[in-house]
Amino acid sequence: PAAGVVFYNAGKTSAGLLFLRWDEKDTFKLPVPMNRIQPDKNYRVELVDSGEMQNIPGDKLKKNGLTLQFDKTTMSVLVFVEAIE
Repeated sequence: PAAGVVFYNAGKTSAGLLFLRWDEKDTFKLPVPMNRIQPDKNYRVELVDSGEMQNIPGDKLKKNGLTLQFDKTTMSVLVFVEAIE
């Protein structure tokens, strides 16, 4: 239903995700693995389009990944992930 890319910095402490709707017309959820994240750090996840921010422990983020929500009108999802102290 969607295609995209995940870019990590060299230290695996930040990432950028960009996913674009491909051929799905309805609402759907897209699971995205985050298996390169460092499990011993905490991360701020910013959903750019909605402005929503959440803090997620690295071990949870690495294990569960992210689930991106596409509503019927959502054409793309941009997410920034950054390690925090």
